[in-house]
Amino acid sequence: MHLLATSIVNIRLPAIHALPPYTICKMAAREEHFLSILTESNFHKAVSVSYISHMLWAQWHTIPLPAPDFFAGQTVIVTGANIGLGLEAVRNFTRLGAARVVVACRNIEKSERAIKDVQASLPEAKTVFVPMDVDLGSFASVAAFAKRCALELDRVDAVVENAGLATGIYTTLEGHESTITVNVLSTFYMALLLLPLLRRTAVQHNVRPRLAIVSSEAHLLARFREQHAPNMFAAMQPPESMSHDRYNVSKLLELLLVRELATVLTDHSIPVTLNTLNPGMCRTQLFRGLPFGVRHIVNGVLHIIGRSSDMGSRTLVAAAAAGPETHGQYMDTAQVWKVSDFVSSKEGAAVQKRLLAELLEIFEGVEPGISKNLE
Repeated sequence: MHLLATSIVNIRLPAIHALPPYTICKMAAREEHFLSILTESNFHKAVSVSYISHMLWAQWHTIPLPAPDFFAGQTVIVTGANIGLGLEAVRNFTRLGAARVVVACRNIEKSERAIKDVQASLPEAKTVFVPMDVDLGSFASVAAFAKRCALELDRVDAVVENAGLATGIYTTLEGHESTITVNVLSTFYMALLLLPLLRRTAVQHNVRPRLAIVSSEAHLLARFREQHAPNMFAAMQPPESMSHDRYNVSKLLELLLVRELATVLTDHSIPVTLNTLNPGMCRTQLFRGLPFGVRHIVNGVLHIIGRSSDMGSRTLVAAAAAGPETHGQYMDTAQVWKVSDFVSSKEGAAVQKRLLAELLEIFEGVEPGISKNLE
């Protein structure tokens, strides 16, 4: 049900623009609508008996938090921190004794409201909150955010990149389709810009910082036809390339890039743990953009098996607390979990190398010399 609902709404954070019910759009050179996913072969392959049994177990499984003082003395950055899982992650990092939490949202007002919410619920907490603004639709905003972190923070022990975009409407940001810009390009641009600060933290404080990127089991559904193009990111730029697969592809690209970047970090002995995670199906505002009838069906299912925002946020906290054994790995229910057959295949390994090369080429055009952060 999670995969079906995910495909219908093309999810993630906070502005959701779902296609109207049964609207047909000319996408990817063929007519598709929001129920087209039911005809996809990889949908039937993904939604197997083993998947369904795991999903049901995971949804009702209580995810434990780390020890109460696990984050004592540590600085944590959370993006997309004003609602849902991001907000609850901030609350849990505070419960776990974080010395400082950077609450990063699209504007300062949202960040300050989130901080007041957490402070009201945990009045005895000694955590210092730092409100910051960052708009992942703008490379300049991401760069300014990373620069501010480098100047104002003496250390960063964990980063949770939770912010993202879901839309069924084709728009462009920074010359690329908005889902790709926000979920992939800006997400990894931020990761590379923060890497020197994470490395500095590792050396100065003798720790291994963690960088967690929130992905999704939606990667299981991705067709990713653009993988066969000479340049994959360029192939996703034209309006006619937009389809209901775009969100799934963005989550797949996150996973592939995490795996390839982790290899590079290891090869260059960079002491930072990079992982990605699936937060599961949660009772948040995630599905509010669904058509009226479908929304009530999904909300009914959520009422029965959906995780609370707090429980879902624990998957973010678990990844931010995880050890080197999760480096380059995909986590589900706070455990390292298997990825799609494509991701683990030789073909997937080849594609992830191409993706990173293309990504760095784009970034060099924005921030010349950024590739040196990986050396």
